[in-house]
Amino acid sequence: MSMSETLVQKGQRKQEHVGSSEGRQSFDDPRTTESSTWTKKIWTIHEKPIHHQFNNYFLRDSCRCPKCVDPSTQQKLFQTSDIPINISVREEQIVVNDQGREVIHLAWDKDVPGYSDHITEIPVGFLRGLAAENSKSSGRVQWDKARMENEILWIDYEDYMTSNSAVLNALRQLSSHGLVFLRNVPDDENSVIHIAERVGPLRDSFYGRTWNVKSVPDAKNIAYTHQYLGLHMDLLYMTNPPHLQLLHSLRARASGGESMFSDSFRAAELIRKEDDKLFRSLAFTPVHYHYKNASQHYSTLRTTIELDLAGIEGGHGGFLPPKGISGRVDWKSPRIPNEESPIKRVNWSPPFQAPLRGMRFQGKHGKIMEIYVEAARRFSEVVNAPKNIFEYRLKEGACVIFDNRRVLHARKAFDVNAGERWLKGAYLDDDVFYSRLRVLEDEAKSEA
Repeated sequence: MSMSETLVQKGQRKQEHVGSSEGRQSFDDPRTTESSTWTKKIWTIHEKPIHHQFNNYFLRDSCRCPKCVDPSTQQKLFQTSDIPINISVREEQIVVNDQGREVIHLAWDKDVPGYSDHITEIPVGFLRGLAAENSKSSGRVQWDKARMENEILWIDYEDYMTSNSAVLNALRQLSSHGLVFLRNVPDDENSVIHIAERVGPLRDSFYGRTWNVKSVPDAKNIAYTHQYLGLHMDLLYMTNPPHLQLLHSLRARASGGESMFSDSFRAAELIRKEDDKLFRSLAFTPVHYHYKNASQHYSTLRTTIELDLAGIEGGHGGFLPPKGISGRVDWKSPRIPNEESPIKRVNWSPPFQAPLRGMRFQGKHGKIMEIYVEAARRFSEVVNAPKNIFEYRLKEGACVIFDNRRVLHARKAFDVNAGERWLKGAYLDDDVFYSRLRVLEDEAKSEA
């Protein structure tokens, strides 16, 4: 009996599918359906299906059987380059595994060498998820002062430290809004470490694993003064700036010193709509950032706006080849982001900006710099507009966590003679953030 003639376990109806001669399997968008049917061409999981086709190379490469992925290490045991160019589906079947989940079984003609009698196993839920990711947005919420005042999330420290669901809520808020607050944090210098480690290992730097934000004599960083500190992001002069910044208020007895936050993504999208020339200048003009002080010298180039090649932050979007002059898809052209690409991150830190050496000469360079200055001025106007700034004076026992690659932060001047102002800070990298978010999301799905 062939695989396609075998009935699905647990009383499921017979499922039939014929592999496409073009080397593609079809799968539809699952956004509103609760049922599914298998037809000759389409796995229908939407009453008004949006057609998604998965090619055979991807399906073979995605096999999760013990011959392809080591059960202990969870690491792949063959190379994508091993897949024959003429691989095709011979037989297919959908079964229900021991966990009660639907799994697609595929037998191949021209399989990977050494994999004779091999059956590819792919969870149906995996393909459903990919179909959904192809159409979903990043989930980011662009906010101004009024919206953040209505949607700001406060989490109690004890809940955060004892409940994974509270940590997940915090990470989701950071993913959507880039800003979250904790209250009732213990008066302990190590509290910021405990908060950060609920996500993952701290990011170390020449500032240390943690650092103090307070006014000191002969400061090597403007943050360590009592002066006004304008909107900026931290450590943009490093190759991989930290993703999250945490600031725990240990002392808030000086007058002034209010913290201010602004959504750089909202500003970038506004400029995209207003003026294509200015947006392109911010997206393609390199800006030099550096730190040269205290026996340290860091230096790097970044555009003000970074566009996302994959389509959605985290690599979940569909990769598309560039369009040529005719508007047709051109696979031969180098892939560069265009003005329609989603925003991946923003880079803005005027205190640590170095001279724009790439635009130092007159002529063409001078014109490029003239446009950039105009674009930077407009960006500054938008992020600094009072209606776009969420302001909050951190009280003792409060901790703010924010996305350092999206949310600009600033501080008003404070009076050092009126009392002490002391924040304890820490950083977390993007890999740590996304890893913890994925793990907690998976746990939440399994418990649902």
